[in-house]
Amino acid sequence: MTSEKEEEEEEEERTAPTTTTTAPSVILSSSKKSSSSKAGELFVNLITNGKKENPNDDEKTIVMETFIASISRENQHSRTDVVSAARDCREFPMETVLIDARSPSEFRKGHIPNAVNVALFEDEERKVVGTLFAKRGRKAAMARGMEFVREKWEQLIVNAQTEVDLKRKMNKERKKIRVYVHCWRGGMRSLSLGWLFGERLGKEDVEFVRVVNGGYKAFRTWILSRCGDPLKVDERLLNGGKGLGNGGELGGGGGGGGDDFGLDEDDLVDVSNIADNNKNHPKNILKNNANSGSSPVKHPNDDPSAPQVLTDVPAPRVCIIGGRTGVGKTRCLLALEKLQNEQIIDLEGLANHSGSAFGWVGKTAQPTSEHYGNEVAFAWDALDPKRWVYIEDEGPHVGKCSVDPKLFQRMRKAPLILRLICPLELRVQTLVSDYATDELRAQEGWMDGMREACEKMTKRIGGEKQKALQNSLEGGDWAAVAEQLLEYYDGLYDKHLAMKRDDSKKHRKKQKESKENPANTDATAGDKGDGEGDISLNDSVSETSAGDNKERQGTVVDVEVFADETGRNIDEPRLCRDVQMAVALYELTSQKIDEELENVQNAIDG
Repeated sequence: MTSEKEEEEEEEERTAPTTTTTAPSVILSSSKKSSSSKAGELFVNLITNGKKENPNDDEKTIVMETFIASISRENQHSRTDVVSAARDCREFPMETVLIDARSPSEFRKGHIPNAVNVALFEDEERKVVGTLFAKRGRKAAMARGMEFVREKWEQLIVNAQTEVDLKRKMNKERKKIRVYVHCWRGGMRSLSLGWLFGERLGKEDVEFVRVVNGGYKAFRTWILSRCGDPLKVDERLLNGGKGLGNGGELGGGGGGGGDDFGLDEDDLVDVSNIADNNKNHPKNILKNNANSGSSPVKHPNDDPSAPQVLTDVPAPRVCIIGGRTGVGKTRCLLALEKLQNEQIIDLEGLANHSGSAFGWVGKTAQPTSEHYGNEVAFAWDALDPKRWVYIEDEGPHVGKCSVDPKLFQRMRKAPLILRLICPLELRVQTLVSDYATDELRAQEGWMDGMREACEKMTKRIGGEKQKALQNSLEGGDWAAVAEQLLEYYDGLYDKHLAMKRDDSKKHRKKQKESKENPANTDATAGDKGDGEGDISLNDSVSETSAGDNKERQGTVVDVEVFADETGRNIDEPRLCRDVQMAVALYELTSQKIDEELENVQNAIDG
């Protein structure tokens, strides 16, 4: 075995700095600002290893931290909050580039929608740096990290410029591109790349380059609050973030670098004055409100530096598009958006899955549950709260992706559920066109995947029915396959429609106790919702009854689905009109009920 000293010597040889072929004069000539700024001088020092041929880890770390501190001082104006950056990229995708500087595996796990990955470290490089951090400490890890960056900093610029050029080509008006850069917490990785891109990206192409405060971590904190119920304003937030830990000062000052290239250290970058320069900060909103006498336009949860707190965020009313398998729920949803410009959230589309055992057909790989949550919540954030939003009836999971529990509860408590009613023959034709067209069957792995999915149905439908299903599949009788599957899925959906579906641990515990001790059944009866029964679209007056839906919150309205002139496809324009008519009827009915209740209350009050 080698001694500790020998190991250190071997490590020093392995991490010895490589010689760069780029001369300082070449670097500085690309940017006049570099030669005149402290950060520019330090950057040259970093990529050429300074004047020393073999500086030690302490010297390398000091230069890096000084560089980050200099960037922080020089570019305080070049920072922005994660909410503004994310929304800008959503609303103006052809005019913005959001660069995620984290490693590819971090990016794949979850990222801000519309972001692109320009990784400062590849996965293996990050692993090496992390191992050094664990074994030899922060200085050795930072030194090795700088070695990795030194070898590829020009390629990083090329990668970022490529993304800018792509947007410029797609941008018909040829506007300059706004560039945002973020990492995990808005520390070293994004600060260094943000400065570098600001110096070296084409000035004729780029309007500005800004570092995103808080990084992906702040985005996750904010996005996880979007679908939930409104909370009260945190008193500490209104006091400018005092006592918030990672609040108004992101770690409490100091001139050094934070994030340590993604390592687990506190962010030391001083951005304590960011609140003063940010018009969306709660204390500035309150100050402006006091001066103008008007109400604040933005919510305090849009603050860039403090942990995001959801407060009085208005939400649209949810209309669920439901119905048995094959009635055209997804077609209806997409047609409402395309033909009628209605607001929708396509849970299946975002999950790349249709929700059933066969939901993978014709789809690409599913995102992680984390990224799926980002996409869904970000879509929710974009909605107009004054309008309805249409969402397809789903369970708590779409394939391997989990629906945000807060959004799922909103769906189960939706005031209106439109249950599409469709003839069996049309449903069968719809399923065949969705899952077994010539194009789909020609895809590699289609038949193997269908066989596997049918095999998994054995426990659900029994061996005899599964065998019949398999025979229909092997015989190419796609309509028979669809009919046999509908027999099972119809019963499954009917149960789903009627269930209140409280997935909380507390509720599941109560259910278990009720089964084990029937005497306690009455104790959980209060968990049941008060369903308002069914309203037929053809009824001129709403009728309510206990019906089959007394555990489902909200009113269930039946909407009939018709075939088009060919008799083989759903008449989507007519379906959209009927859906909108059902919503209008519900609104009128609700208004009449509210008026009657108000009249009764007024009579009681005398």
